Amino acid sequence: MVEELNINTEEVEELGEVKISEDVISVVAGLAVSEIDGVEVANSITDGLVEKFVKKNYAKGIRVEMNENEVSVDVHVVVEYGIKIPDVAWELQETVKKNIETMTNLSVLGVNIFVEGISIERDPKPDLKEAKRAAKEEKKAAKAAAKAAEEKTEELVEEICAEETTEASEDNK
Repeated sequence: MVEELNINTEEVEELGEVKISEDVISVVAGLAVSEIDGVEVANSITDGLVEKFVKKNYAKGIRVEMNENEVSVDVHVVVEYGIKIPDVAWELQETVKKNIETMTNLSVLGVNIFVEGISIERDPKPDLKEAKRAAKEEKKAAKAAAKAAEEKTEELVEEICAEETTEASEDNK
């Protein structure tokens, strides 16, 4: 059941009511999480696969409780390995609170952060174009080294032949 909150101010009462659903608060919180580097909303494996093919659901992993003009938010996240969890949790709390209060004019009672896991980045797949370019460079360097070696060999052969010719002419005298 989606709960909605009426926001009543003098100006609004003259024109009608404004209702904000929990789903909207969840999306605002999810977008706030996406602003922070090194953290993402916790999803199941199947959710991650589905999101590759359809629009991202920013409300996943976020629970909202509303009453009167007050909101409490629970945010379930996964943090990248190496990120200081207390620092990123504080930044998440501040960002989520600020975004909700700014966009909805509701008072945020609390933003509870639940770290569900650590994400470990795997080695990226090698770039095929980069590998081909590196192989061409190595081949070019190998050809240049082979040519230099061939030229040096020719020089040595010429020197040896010249020495033998000189020795042979000295022997004939």
